[in-house]
Amino acid sequence: MGTPRAIALGRINFWGMAIAFFSLVLTHADFDIIAIIV
Repeated sequence: MGTPRAIALGRINFWGMAIAFFSLVLTHADFDIIAIIV
């Protein structure tokens, strides 16, 4: 559904919210580990 561009923007928006959430909840070390996994 949607154009590839719209899908890409949707993914960026999703990861932006996810990263913001994790950055508030997790410590800096755990955040670095998640960044490596992603």
